[in-house]
Amino acid sequence: MNIVSKSKVANSEVRTKDRELLIVIHKACVFSFVVAMSYAIYTVFVQGDWMNFMTTLPFILIFSLEIIFFKFKNTEAVKVLLVLGIPLLVSAETLCMGGDFSQSAILLACLAVGFVFFTDNKRRFFSIGIVNIAVYVAVLLYIRFYGPLYRLKDDPYDEIISFIVSASYLYFIFTMHDRDNAQLIQNLEKKNQKLLVTTQELERFTNIASHDLKSPLRNIASFLGLIEREFKRGDTSNLLSNLDYARNGAIQMHYLIEGILEISKVNQDLNPHKEVVDLNILLMNAINNLHQDICEKKAIITSAALPKYFTNPIEITLLFQNLIQNAIKYNQSVQPRIEIKITEEANLLKLSISDNGIGIEPKYHEYIFEHFKRLHNSSEYMGTGLGLSLCRKIVQKYGGKIMVDSDLGKGSTFTVLLPKTEAMA
Repeated sequence: MNIVSKSKVANSEVRTKDRELLIVIHKACVFSFVVAMSYAIYTVFVQGDWMNFMTTLPFILIFSLEIIFFKFKNTEAVKVLLVLGIPLLVSAETLCMGGDFSQSAILLACLAVGFVFFTDNKRRFFSIGIVNIAVYVAVLLYIRFYGPLYRLKDDPYDEIISFIVSASYLYFIFTMHDRDNAQLIQNLEKKNQKLLVTTQELERFTNIASHDLKSPLRNIASFLGLIEREFKRGDTSNLLSNLDYARNGAIQMHYLIEGILEISKVNQDLNPHKEVVDLNILLMNAINNLHQDICEKKAIITSAALPKYFTNPIEITLLFQNLIQNAIKYNQSVQPRIEIKITEEANLLKLSISDNGIGIEPKYHEYIFEHFKRLHNSSEYMGTGLGLSLCRKIVQKYGGKIMVDSDLGKGSTFTVLLPKTEAMA
Protein backbone atom coordinates (compact mmCIF):
# COMPACT_ATOMS: atom_id res chain seq x y z
CA MET A 1 0.00 0.00 0.00
CA ASN A 2 1.57 3.33 -1.02
CA ILE A 3 1.74 6.56 1.03
CA VAL A 4 -1.19 8.18 -0.80
CA SER A 5 -3.52 5.23 -0.19
CA LYS A 6 -2.43 5.04 3.48
CA SER A 7 -3.21 8.76 3.82
CA LYS A 8 -6.64 8.22 2.29
CA VAL A 9 -7.36 5.38 4.72
CA ALA A 10 -6.24 7.50 7.68
CA ASN A 11 -8.40 10.43 6.56
CA SER A 12 -11.32 8.07 6.06
CA GLU A 13 -10.92 6.77 9.62
CA VAL A 14 -10.81 10.34 10.97
CA ARG A 15 -13.95 11.27 9.02
CA THR A 16 -15.71 8.16 10.33
CA LYS A 17 -14.86 9.05 13.94
CA ASP A 18 -15.96 12.65 13.36
CA ARG A 19 -19.20 11.35 11.92
CA GLU A 20 -19.81 9.09 14.92
CA LEU A 21 -19.16 11.96 17.32
CA LEU A 22 -21.39 14.30 15.34
CA ILE A 23 -24.23 11.78 15.49
CA VAL A 24 -23.97 11.61 19.29
CA ILE A 25 -23.74 15.40 19.64
CA HIS A 26 -26.59 15.84 17.17
CA LYS A 27 -28.80 13.68 19.38
CA ALA A 28 -27.72 15.77 22.36
CA CYS A 29 -28.59 18.95 20.42
CA VAL A 30 -32.04 17.59 19.58
CA PHE A 31 -32.51 16.83 23.29
CA SER A 32 -31.25 20.32 24.19
CA PHE A 33 -33.61 21.85 21.64
CA VAL A 34 -36.57 20.03 23.21
CA VAL A 35 -35.49 21.12 26.73
CA ALA A 36 -34.97 24.76 25.66
CA MET A 37 -38.30 24.86 23.81
CA SER A 38 -40.13 23.32 26.78
CA TYR A 39 -38.53 25.84 29.14
CA ALA A 40 -39.42 28.74 26.84
CA ILE A 41 -43.07 27.63 26.65
CA TYR A 42 -43.12 27.25 30.46
CA THR A 43 -41.76 30.75 31.07
CA VAL A 44 -44.34 32.33 28.73
CA PHE A 45 -47.52 30.40 29.51
CA VAL A 46 -46.91 29.58 33.19
CA GLN A 47 -44.73 32.42 34.48
CA GLY A 48 -45.61 35.04 31.91
CA ASP A 49 -41.92 35.93 31.74
CA TRP A 50 -41.22 37.15 28.22
CA MET A 51 -37.68 38.24 29.06
CA ASN A 52 -36.57 34.67 29.90
CA PHE A 53 -38.30 33.54 26.72
CA MET A 54 -36.28 36.07 24.71
CA THR A 55 -33.00 34.92 26.31
CA THR A 56 -33.81 31.28 25.61
CA LEU A 57 -34.82 31.97 22.00
CA PRO A 58 -31.21 32.35 20.65
CA PHE A 59 -30.33 28.90 22.04
CA ILE A 60 -33.44 27.45 20.39
CA LEU A 61 -32.32 29.08 17.14
CA ILE A 62 -28.75 27.77 17.32
CA PHE A 63 -29.91 24.22 18.10
CA SER A 64 -32.36 24.47 15.19
CA LEU A 65 -29.53 25.50 12.87
CA GLU A 66 -27.45 22.56 14.08
CA ILE A 67 -30.29 20.17 13.25
CA ILE A 68 -30.69 21.73 9.79
CA PHE A 69 -26.94 21.71 9.01
CA PHE A 70 -26.64 18.12 10.20
CA LYS A 71 -29.53 17.06 7.96
CA PHE A 72 -27.76 18.58 4.95
CA LYS A 73 -24.41 17.05 6.05
CA ASN A 74 -22.68 20.39 6.49
CA THR A 75 -20.36 19.11 9.20
CA GLU A 76 -18.08 22.16 9.25
CA ALA A 77 -21.02 24.46 9.98
CA VAL A 78 -22.12 22.12 12.78
CA LYS A 79 -18.64 22.25 14.31
CA VAL A 80 -18.50 26.05 14.15
CA LEU A 81 -21.90 26.34 15.81
CA LEU A 82 -21.00 23.96 18.62
CA VAL A 83 -17.43 25.06 19.28
CA LEU A 84 -17.61 28.80 18.58
CA GLY A 85 -21.26 29.85 18.19
CA ILE A 86 -22.63 28.61 21.52
CA PRO A 87 -19.74 30.02 23.66
CA LEU A 88 -20.07 33.46 22.05
CA LEU A 89 -23.83 33.34 22.61
CA VAL A 90 -23.25 32.40 26.26
CA SER A 91 -20.85 35.33 26.65
CA ALA A 92 -23.41 37.70 25.07
CA GLU A 93 -26.18 36.56 27.42
CA THR A 94 -23.84 36.74 30.39
CA LEU A 95 -23.08 40.35 29.45
CA CYS A 96 -26.77 41.14 29.29
CA MET A 97 -28.03 39.31 32.39
CA GLY A 98 -25.05 38.45 34.55
CA GLY A 99 -23.25 35.17 35.04
CA ASP A 100 -23.70 32.14 37.21
CA PHE A 101 -22.13 28.68 37.39
CA SER A 102 -24.19 27.32 34.48
CA GLN A 103 -22.52 29.64 31.95
CA SER A 104 -19.10 28.30 32.94
CA ALA A 105 -20.37 24.73 32.58
CA ILE A 106 -21.71 25.43 29.07
CA LEU A 107 -18.41 27.01 28.04
CA LEU A 108 -16.48 24.02 29.41
CA ALA A 109 -18.75 21.60 27.52
CA CYS A 110 -18.11 23.45 24.26
CA LEU A 111 -14.36 23.44 24.88
CA ALA A 112 -14.58 19.68 25.44
CA VAL A 113 -16.37 19.29 22.10
CA GLY A 114 -13.62 21.33 20.43
CA PHE A 115 -10.92 19.24 22.07
CA VAL A 116 -12.41 16.03 20.64
CA PHE A 117 -13.14 17.53 17.20
CA PHE A 118 -9.67 19.00 16.77
CA THR A 119 -7.52 16.27 18.37
CA ASP A 120 -5.39 16.19 15.22
CA ASN A 121 -5.27 19.98 14.90
CA LYS A 122 -4.15 21.37 18.25
CA ARG A 123 -3.44 24.81 16.84
CA ARG A 124 -7.05 25.30 15.74
CA PHE A 125 -8.34 24.02 19.09
CA PHE A 126 -6.14 26.41 21.07
CA SER A 127 -7.06 29.33 18.78
CA ILE A 128 -10.81 28.75 19.21
CA GLY A 129 -10.38 28.04 22.94
CA ILE A 130 -8.40 31.25 23.54
CA VAL A 131 -11.03 33.30 21.69
CA ASN A 132 -13.87 31.77 23.73
CA ILE A 133 -12.10 32.14 27.07
CA ALA A 134 -10.86 35.67 26.31
CA VAL A 135 -14.36 36.88 25.37
CA TYR A 136 -15.92 35.23 28.42
CA VAL A 137 -13.27 36.63 30.83
CA ALA A 138 -13.69 40.09 29.31
CA VAL A 139 -17.45 39.85 29.89
CA LEU A 140 -16.94 38.74 33.52
CA LEU A 141 -14.56 41.64 34.15
CA TYR A 142 -17.06 44.09 32.67
CA ILE A 143 -19.83 42.73 34.89
CA ARG A 144 -17.52 42.86 37.92
CA PHE A 145 -16.93 46.61 37.51
CA TYR A 146 -20.07 47.84 35.74
CA GLY A 147 -22.69 45.13 36.21
CA PRO A 148 -24.82 43.44 33.51
CA LEU A 149 -26.50 45.53 30.82
CA TYR A 150 -29.97 44.47 31.97
CA ARG A 151 -30.43 44.15 35.72
CA LEU A 152 -32.84 41.28 35.79
CA LYS A 153 -33.21 38.45 38.25
CA ASP A 154 -32.24 35.19 36.59
CA ASP A 155 -34.46 32.13 36.96
CA PRO A 156 -32.80 29.45 39.17
CA TYR A 157 -34.46 26.68 37.16
CA ASP A 158 -32.69 28.04 34.11
CA GLU A 159 -29.36 27.61 35.89
CA ILE A 160 -30.11 24.08 37.08
CA ILE A 161 -31.30 22.90 33.65
CA SER A 162 -28.30 24.46 31.89
CA PHE A 163 -25.89 22.88 34.36
CA ILE A 164 -27.46 19.40 34.03
CA VAL A 165 -27.42 19.57 30.21
CA SER A 166 -23.80 20.81 30.19
CA ALA A 167 -22.69 18.12 32.62
CA SER A 168 -24.38 15.51 30.41
CA TYR A 169 -22.48 16.88 27.42
CA LEU A 170 -19.19 16.59 29.30
CA TYR A 171 -19.89 13.06 30.45
CA PHE A 172 -20.87 11.72 27.03
CA ILE A 173 -18.10 13.54 25.16
CA PHE A 174 -15.26 12.41 27.42
CA THR A 175 -16.69 8.90 27.67
CA MET A 176 -16.73 8.68 23.86
CA HIS A 177 -13.25 10.17 23.65
CA ASP A 178 -11.87 7.63 26.14
CA ARG A 179 -13.62 4.81 24.30
CA ASP A 180 -12.23 5.97 20.95
CA ASN A 181 -8.72 6.23 22.40
CA ALA A 182 -8.96 2.74 23.88
CA GLN A 183 -10.25 1.41 20.55
CA LEU A 184 -7.46 3.22 18.68
CA ILE A 185 -4.80 1.75 20.97
CA GLN A 186 -6.30 -1.72 20.57
CA ASN A 187 -6.37 -1.37 16.77
CA LEU A 188 -2.77 -0.14 16.73
CA GLU A 189 -1.66 -3.09 18.85
CA LYS A 190 -3.41 -5.50 16.47
CA LYS A 191 -1.87 -3.82 13.43
CA ASN A 192 1.59 -3.82 15.04
CA GLN A 193 1.26 -7.51 15.84
CA LYS A 194 0.08 -8.25 12.30
CA LEU A 195 2.93 -6.15 10.89
CA LEU A 196 5.46 -8.01 13.04
CA VAL A 197 4.17 -11.39 11.86
CA THR A 198 4.13 -10.19 8.24
CA THR A 199 7.67 -8.82 8.52
CA GLN A 200 9.00 -12.05 10.01
CA GLU A 201 7.24 -14.09 7.35
CA LEU A 202 8.54 -11.78 4.63
CA GLU A 203 12.12 -12.18 5.85
CA ARG A 204 11.76 -15.95 5.93
CA PHE A 205 10.02 -15.97 2.54
CA THR A 206 12.74 -13.76 1.00
CA ASN A 207 15.56 -15.98 2.29
CA ILE A 208 13.91 -19.15 1.02
CA ALA A 209 12.89 -17.57 -2.30
CA SER A 210 16.40 -16.31 -3.01
CA HIS A 211 17.80 -19.79 -2.32
CA ASP A 212 15.24 -21.55 -4.54
CA LEU A 213 15.66 -19.04 -7.36
CA LYS A 214 19.42 -19.52 -7.36
CA SER A 215 19.12 -23.27 -7.95
CA PRO A 216 17.51 -23.16 -11.43
CA LEU A 217 19.74 -20.22 -12.37
CA ARG A 218 22.84 -22.24 -11.48
CA ASN A 219 21.53 -25.16 -13.53
CA ILE A 220 20.84 -22.95 -16.56
CA ALA A 221 24.27 -21.29 -16.32
CA SER A 222 25.99 -24.65 -15.80
CA PHE A 223 24.42 -26.40 -18.78
CA LEU A 224 24.81 -23.36 -21.06
CA GLY A 225 28.50 -23.28 -20.10
CA LEU A 226 28.78 -26.99 -20.82
CA ILE A 227 27.09 -26.50 -24.22
CA GLU A 228 29.53 -23.67 -25.01
CA ARG A 229 32.61 -25.74 -24.14
CA GLU A 230 31.43 -28.78 -26.09
CA PHE A 231 30.42 -26.65 -29.07
CA LYS A 232 33.92 -25.12 -29.18
CA ARG A 233 35.37 -28.62 -29.26
CA GLY A 234 32.97 -29.55 -32.04
CA ASP A 235 31.19 -32.09 -29.85
CA THR A 236 27.41 -31.86 -30.33
CA SER A 237 26.47 -35.33 -29.14
CA ASN A 238 24.99 -34.07 -25.86
CA LEU A 239 23.62 -30.79 -27.21
CA LEU A 240 19.93 -31.70 -27.13
CA SER A 241 20.00 -33.26 -23.65
CA ASN A 242 21.95 -30.30 -22.24
CA LEU A 243 19.52 -27.86 -23.85
CA ASP A 244 16.68 -29.87 -22.35
CA TYR A 245 18.21 -29.56 -18.86
CA ALA A 246 18.68 -25.80 -19.35
CA ARG A 247 15.09 -25.43 -20.57
CA ASN A 248 13.77 -27.35 -17.55
CA GLY A 249 15.67 -24.95 -15.30
CA ALA A 250 14.07 -21.99 -17.08
CA ILE A 251 10.60 -23.59 -16.74
CA GLN A 252 11.21 -24.23 -13.04
CA MET A 253 12.24 -20.61 -12.55
CA HIS A 254 9.17 -19.43 -14.46
CA TYR A 255 6.90 -21.40 -12.13
CA LEU A 256 8.75 -20.08 -9.09
CA ILE A 257 8.32 -16.47 -10.15
CA GLU A 258 4.63 -17.03 -10.92
CA GLY A 259 4.13 -18.64 -7.51
CA ILE A 260 5.91 -15.79 -5.72
CA LEU A 261 3.74 -13.24 -7.52
CA GLU A 262 0.57 -15.08 -6.51
CA ILE A 263 1.68 -15.26 -2.86
CA SER A 264 2.59 -11.56 -2.99
CA LYS A 265 -0.87 -10.64 -4.32
CA VAL A 266 -2.58 -12.47 -1.48
CA ASN A 267 -0.23 -10.96 1.15
CA GLN A 268 -0.77 -7.41 -0.12
CA ASP A 269 -4.49 -7.89 -0.74
CA LEU A 270 -4.18 -6.83 -4.37
CA ASN A 271 -7.50 -8.58 -5.08
CA PRO A 272 -9.73 -6.70 -2.61
CA HIS A 273 -12.91 -6.93 -4.67
CA LYS A 274 -15.47 -9.30 -3.19
CA GLU A 275 -18.90 -10.28 -4.42
CA VAL A 276 -21.53 -12.99 -4.03
CA VAL A 277 -20.53 -15.75 -6.45
CA ASP A 278 -21.66 -19.27 -7.23
CA LEU A 279 -18.87 -21.63 -6.14
CA ASN A 280 -19.97 -24.08 -8.86
CA ILE A 281 -18.95 -21.50 -11.46
CA LEU A 282 -15.56 -20.92 -9.81
CA LEU A 283 -14.97 -24.69 -9.70
CA MET A 284 -15.76 -24.97 -13.42
CA ASN A 285 -13.35 -22.08 -14.14
CA ALA A 286 -10.60 -23.94 -12.27
CA ILE A 287 -11.37 -27.18 -14.14
CA ASN A 288 -11.26 -25.34 -17.48
CA ASN A 289 -7.87 -23.86 -16.55
CA LEU A 290 -6.61 -27.42 -15.92
CA HIS A 291 -8.16 -28.88 -19.09
CA GLN A 292 -4.83 -30.10 -20.52
CA ASP A 293 -3.72 -31.80 -17.28
CA ILE A 294 -7.12 -33.46 -16.88
CA CYS A 295 -7.13 -34.77 -20.46
CA GLU A 296 -3.55 -36.07 -20.27
CA LYS A 297 -4.23 -38.05 -17.09
CA LYS A 298 -7.86 -38.86 -18.06
CA ALA A 299 -8.88 -37.66 -14.59
CA ILE A 300 -12.49 -37.83 -13.40
CA ILE A 301 -13.76 -35.02 -11.19
CA THR A 302 -17.09 -35.27 -9.38
CA SER A 303 -18.60 -32.60 -7.18
CA ALA A 304 -21.63 -32.03 -5.00
CA ALA A 305 -23.70 -28.88 -5.58
CA LEU A 306 -21.83 -25.95 -4.04
CA PRO A 307 -23.48 -22.90 -2.44
CA LYS A 308 -23.06 -19.21 -3.15
CA TYR A 309 -20.36 -17.41 -1.20
CA PHE A 310 -19.26 -13.81 -0.60
CA THR A 311 -15.66 -13.86 -1.74
CA ASN A 312 -13.04 -12.74 -4.22
CA PRO A 313 -13.54 -14.93 -7.33
CA ILE A 314 -9.86 -14.96 -8.34
CA GLU A 315 -8.63 -16.21 -4.97
CA ILE A 316 -11.16 -19.02 -4.56
CA THR A 317 -10.57 -20.11 -8.17
CA LEU A 318 -6.84 -20.35 -7.36
CA LEU A 319 -7.70 -22.39 -4.26
CA PHE A 320 -9.73 -24.91 -6.31
CA GLN A 321 -7.15 -24.95 -9.09
CA ASN A 322 -4.14 -25.68 -6.87
CA LEU A 323 -5.86 -28.42 -4.87
CA ILE A 324 -7.20 -30.18 -7.99
CA GLN A 325 -3.89 -29.79 -9.81
CA ASN A 326 -2.03 -31.44 -6.90
CA ALA A 327 -4.58 -34.26 -6.81
CA ILE A 328 -3.89 -34.94 -10.51
CA LYS A 329 -0.13 -34.44 -10.42
CA TYR A 330 0.67 -36.61 -7.42
CA ASN A 331 -1.31 -39.56 -8.69
CA GLN A 332 -0.03 -42.80 -10.21
CA SER A 333 -3.45 -44.40 -10.71
CA VAL A 334 -4.54 -45.46 -14.16
CA GLN A 335 -7.37 -42.98 -13.83
CA PRO A 336 -7.10 -40.26 -11.15
CA ARG A 337 -10.38 -39.63 -9.33
CA ILE A 338 -11.12 -36.41 -7.46
CA GLU A 339 -14.28 -36.03 -5.39
CA ILE A 340 -15.45 -32.68 -4.01
CA LYS A 341 -17.92 -32.62 -1.11
CA ILE A 342 -19.51 -29.82 0.85
CA THR A 343 -21.07 -29.85 4.31
CA GLU A 344 -22.09 -27.20 6.83
CA GLU A 345 -21.09 -27.33 10.48
CA ALA A 346 -22.34 -24.64 12.88
CA ASN A 347 -21.02 -21.39 11.38
CA LEU A 348 -18.51 -23.11 9.10
CA LEU A 349 -18.55 -24.25 5.50
CA LYS A 350 -16.61 -27.53 5.18
CA LEU A 351 -15.18 -28.20 1.72
CA SER A 352 -13.30 -31.48 1.16
CA ILE A 353 -11.33 -32.56 -1.91
CA SER A 354 -10.41 -36.27 -1.94
CA ASP A 355 -8.20 -38.16 -4.40
CA ASN A 356 -6.79 -41.62 -5.03
CA GLY A 357 -3.21 -40.36 -5.33
CA ILE A 358 0.11 -41.38 -3.80
CA GLY A 359 -0.78 -40.01 -0.37
CA ILE A 360 1.33 -38.20 2.24
CA GLU A 361 2.97 -39.54 5.36
CA PRO A 362 1.38 -38.03 8.52
CA LYS A 363 4.70 -36.53 9.67
CA TYR A 364 4.65 -34.25 6.58
CA HIS A 365 1.06 -33.02 6.95
CA GLU A 366 2.10 -29.58 8.25
CA TYR A 367 5.37 -29.43 6.34
CA ILE A 368 3.70 -29.37 2.91
CA PHE A 369 1.93 -26.06 3.64
CA GLU A 370 5.20 -24.17 4.15
CA HIS A 371 6.74 -22.03 1.38
CA PHE A 372 8.90 -23.95 -1.11
CA LYS A 373 8.56 -27.21 0.84
CA ARG A 374 8.41 -30.25 -1.43
CA LEU A 375 8.49 -34.00 -0.78
CA HIS A 376 9.77 -34.84 -4.29
CA ASN A 377 12.47 -33.39 -6.53
CA SER A 378 11.83 -31.84 -9.94
CA SER A 379 12.87 -34.98 -11.80
CA GLU A 380 9.96 -36.85 -10.19
CA TYR A 381 7.29 -34.14 -10.15
CA MET A 382 7.72 -30.65 -11.59
CA GLY A 383 6.68 -27.95 -9.09
CA THR A 384 7.70 -25.10 -6.83
CA GLY A 385 6.33 -25.99 -3.39
CA LEU A 386 4.17 -22.85 -3.41
CA GLY A 387 0.78 -24.24 -4.39
CA LEU A 388 -0.33 -25.46 -0.96
CA SER A 389 1.22 -22.49 0.86
CA LEU A 390 -0.81 -20.23 -1.44
CA CYS A 391 -3.94 -22.23 -0.57
CA ARG A 392 -3.28 -21.77 3.13
CA LYS A 393 -2.69 -18.03 2.65
CA ILE A 394 -6.02 -17.65 0.85
CA VAL A 395 -7.94 -19.67 3.44
CA GLN A 396 -6.35 -17.83 6.39
CA LYS A 397 -7.22 -14.52 4.75
CA TYR A 398 -10.90 -15.45 5.10
CA GLY A 399 -10.44 -16.53 8.72
CA GLY A 400 -10.54 -20.21 7.79
CA LYS A 401 -8.33 -23.27 8.10
CA ILE A 402 -6.95 -25.92 5.73
CA MET A 403 -5.78 -29.40 6.74
CA VAL A 404 -4.99 -32.76 5.18
CA ASP A 405 -5.89 -36.33 6.12
CA SER A 406 -3.70 -38.82 4.31
CA ASP A 407 -1.49 -41.89 4.49
CA LEU A 408 1.20 -42.98 2.07
CA GLY A 409 -0.34 -44.88 -0.83
CA LYS A 410 -3.93 -44.31 0.32
CA GLY A 411 -4.81 -41.00 -1.31
CA SER A 412 -5.43 -37.65 0.37
CA THR A 413 -8.35 -35.57 1.55
CA PHE A 414 -7.78 -31.83 1.85
CA THR A 415 -10.38 -30.12 4.05
CA VAL A 416 -11.03 -26.38 3.90
CA LEU A 417 -13.04 -24.72 6.68
CA LEU A 418 -14.45 -21.29 5.81
CA PRO A 419 -16.76 -19.08 7.88
CA LYS A 420 -20.29 -18.84 6.54
CA THR A 421 -21.42 -15.63 4.88
CA GLU A 422 -24.84 -14.01 4.45
CA ALA A 423 -24.85 -15.17 0.84
CA MET A 424 -25.38 -18.74 2.09
CA ALA A 425 -28.50 -17.89 4.14
